[in-house]
Order: sequence, then C-alpha cells, then structure tokens
Amino acid sequence: MGEISDALRRAREREEGGAGDPASPAPRPASPSPRDAAPGSDAARDSAAQVEIPAGRSGAWRSRAVLVRSSGAAAERFRQAALRLRRELGERGVRSLALTSALRGEGKTTSACNLALALADLSSDKRFVLVDLDLRRPAVAAGLSIEAEVGVERVLSGFAEPEAALLRTQVPNLDVLPALHGSPYAHQSLASPELPRLLEWLEARYDTIVLDTSPVLLAPDTTLTLARVDAWLLISAVGVTRQRALRELFAAIPRDRLLGALVNRTSTPRHVSQYGYYHPPPGAGRP
Repeated sequence: MGEISDALRRAREREEGGAGDPASPAPRPASPSPRDAAPGSDAARDSAAQVEIPAGRSGAWRSRAVLVRSSGAAAERFRQAALRLRRELGERGVRSLALTSALRGEGKTTSACNLALALADLSSDKRFVLVDLDLRRPAVAAGLSIEAEVGVERVLSGFAEPEAALLRTQVPNLDVLPALHGSPYAHQSLASPELPRLLEWLEARYDTIVLDTSPVLLAPDTTLTLARVDAWLLISAVGVTRQRALRELFAAIPRDRLLGALVNRTSTPRHVSQYGYYHPPPGAGRP
C-alpha cells in the first residue's frame, strides 16, 4: 500500500507543477479538450505511423490467429466471442474495456490482440484501438510483430503526445498504442493524471478502446487502471487458473463492472475442429 500512496502523492505533485519532486517532468501545456474535436476526425490517425501486422506464422503468431489462420478454429472462436462482446458493449454503453487475469500465462495478451482483430473484422463501421497498459511486461507489439519508436509509457510520463505513439495498421479500423519498455515503477505512470487524459483523447476518436493490462495479483497496476475504465473482462485458462487465485482477484478489484470471462485452453469441440470442411475449397468462386 505504501507504493500506491507514494504514486498518488507524486501524481498530485505533478498536477500542481511537480513541486517537491525534482525528477518529475515539466507539465505539458494545457491543450483543447478532445471532446471539442469533430466526431470522426481523422487528423491524428492520418499523421500516425503506419505498420503492417504480418499474416505469416512467425513469432508469437497465435496472438494474430484471426489474421494468420483466418478460417481456423481459434479465429472462429474469437469471432464468436467478439460477437457476444460487441452486443454487451453496445447494451451497456461501454467505450473502454480492460482485459486482465489473475496471474501470468493465462492468455491475456493473446486474447486482447485477437479480440481487437475480431471486433474490427466484424464491425467495419466502428473504430477500435488496442492499447498496451501492461507496463511491466509489455507484449502487444511482440504479439502483433510490429515495431514502434515511441511507446505509450512516454505518453503517460508526459514526455510525448498520444499521436507520437499511435500506430495505424493495415486493418482499416484498428489502430495500436504499444508499450515498448517495461518498468518496475509502472504504477506511478498509471496513477498520474495522464491516464485519464489519454483515455479521454482516445474516446473522442474511437468507438471502443481495448486495453491489455497487468495480472491483478502481481502488481497494483490494474487496480489503478480499472478505476478509469468502463468495464473489464476476465481471462483465465483451464489447468492454469486456480480457484484460490480467482477468489483473491475478486477480493482485490470491483465486480460491478465485470463484463464476463473468456476461458482459454478448453478442449476443442468436434464440430469446431471440423469447421474447415464447411469452408469452400481453395479457388472456389474464382473465375
């Protein structure tokens, strides 16, 4: 609890101009509220660096399963989950959704990447942005196999504007805000006033913000993040997630904004494993 108190104290000092903390960066000049921007404004996106998410089976390709094996069982499962998720987001008016887990190794980042890809695939009239807020062990950039020069950690530290970290992908309605460098002091950035400012900036430009966050039981980071977002989704894995860990997780974070749970590593039903037979054969329908 002492770390959280220190982080909040530093946040207040930074908001007042950094008095008493010579290491604090100089406050950025006040800028117009993103709510003043015209709806659907493309100015920030047009100036963003463009990257291509590869569709090859290299690196951590399972985080790109919706692109790499677009007709495979995993891709179809994520699309099914995205359909249900899209309905829940609309009914509840959710704009920002955090994905989290109790501990490591439960498929949190893989799920965040694939759900963002699936949502964009199913909703061409909406805009989505995937944000890496696991600032201790960021993995979205590696999962998508993309490179960036500026990470969201610099935005939250006040050293860069959001436009500098924003990446435009070849998926027409999906952008990415990656984190590049892990830090043991991530909670300080997430407790700063820059996080709500960033979320407000994103909400003015995107219909849905998908955030990959840290495991709840390993650091205070996600507890700080969930206080700023509309809802959260629990990621768990069969054979990995334990009941005791889930009890500790629910005791640590509020359940009132829990949207649901996505369970990884379940056995594949027979009808799903044979789904490939339902797709047309290669070349079918082509002249």
